Amino acid sequence: MSLRGAAAATALLCCAPSGAAPLTLVAGGKLTLSLDPSTLAYKIGIGGAEWFDSGGEGGEGGFAYSADGKTVSHASGGMKPVGAPKQGSGSDASGAFTSIAVGFSRSGGGAAEWVATFKAYTNRTALAFEQHWPVAQPRSTGGTVFPALRKTSAEDLGTLEYTGSSCGFMVGAKGSFPGIQGGPSKGYVVIAPKDTSGAGAAATFAVGPVTEHFANQGQNGGDSLNYGMAKTFAFVPAGYTIETVLVATVDGGAPNAMSADSQASVPAGGVNAALFEYGDFLLSRHGKQRALGNHKTETEYLGYSTTAFYFCAPRSPPNPRTPRLSEDALRADNLCDCLDVPVCVGAAACNKSGGLPSGHNRQTCTHSPIPSEYLQDAATPGVCGSYADTLLAVNSALKKQGIPIKHYLLDSWWYGEGWNGGASLWEDVPTCTGNDTSLAPNAYPADTFPKGLKEFHKQVGLEKSIWVRCQAPLILLAPADSASPC
Repeated sequence: MSLRGAAAATALLCCAPSGAAPLTLVAGGKLTLSLDPSTLAYKIGIGGAEWFDSGGEGGEGGFAYSADGKTVSHASGGMKPVGAPKQGSGSDASGAFTSIAVGFSRSGGGAAEWVATFKAYTNRTALAFEQHWPVAQPRSTGGTVFPALRKTSAEDLGTLEYTGSSCGFMVGAKGSFPGIQGGPSKGYVVIAPKDTSGAGAAATFAVGPVTEHFANQGQNGGDSLNYGMAKTFAFVPAGYTIETVLVATVDGGAPNAMSADSQASVPAGGVNAALFEYGDFLLSRHGKQRALGNHKTETEYLGYSTTAFYFCAPRSPPNPRTPRLSEDALRADNLCDCLDVPVCVGAAACNKSGGLPSGHNRQTCTHSPIPSEYLQDAATPGVCGSYADTLLAVNSALKKQGIPIKHYLLDSWWYGEGWNGGASLWEDVPTCTGNDTSLAPNAYPADTFPKGLKEFHKQVGLEKSIWVRCQAPLILLAPADSASPC
């Protein structure tokens, strides 16, 4: 035993007799947590098989918090339990649960400074981990750890981590478990055994914040996957609480009753089922319901989306590491399908971009291959000169083909993109949607909707035109005679 481990063991001699029977919680009849009342080590398993424990210095022995500018951990012996673990029960919006709470202070005496509570939900395969501060901690920089999950399963576990400052996406593990990056702009994590036979996973877990998603962050402890207060927060008020949940789905099991319909086509035991379980837990806790697929026009009817590759089309020779594209594709631009040779326009913009063309072309076009028959509604009939004209041509072509779309999605086209790393204005005014270039080069020169979005909406004559970017509010343009939504 290391000196660090010996200190922790010595500190815990007061808590429970050595060899005392473990305290056990069962969630959904399948997911189990076992806590040793003597050492406060905990283990998590499902279906009778152990998957994780709290051991390892990377997880700080399963518990850590910060006070008076110093981080103390269970592994180091710097924090001591205030009395024995307390068993209990209760309920919240997610359902009924049984619990085990452990209070800690740096001295082991007096009132608890930080309380860690395990909760096992009766109607869900879900274990929640609650951290509570009974007293304020004005110098809390250093963060917390609870839970810590060190792999003990013989399975080769992989992880998927939700990341990204926009809509986000799932990324695979980097190296062995836990393999996550953690920290800000991250979210929940899926833990699944690698399938080498094609039979699918027997069980999959998802873990992530329930509350305080900005402060409660995943951490890579080296030998463990940890969650807790981020290290950058310097003050915690009295009564503050954060909570993390670990959910599981088991092959052959049924989805929980609240989500049976939405999970009808999702087999239990896999990644998708685990994500549903995590989502259902959060929805129930915060009083929400999962929306049906046909709950509004945008999901019930066909629409036209302007996102993805077309808007960010390349206009320079491809990188050798990327697939080769045709000459026309290299030169074609999202503005009017333009075939103009790309150039850097304006001294300020050229200096900023190092002489390269803007990644988002907001300039006029003199060589458009769009047939004039589709441009009769353009600002100059038969001539394409703006993003509005481009979409009006799209609208005409869709009508001619009898494709019954009912809405448009406009992405990154109209709001002065690039100003302060995002949007400069949220208004349907020339600075955002017209051809005002006063904010260049910090915001890309606009040549988007010279007559504004409301006029574009009238011209296409659809029920809705929407703009969406996941880090900003959803803005709807409907009906055409309504006031500006901004």
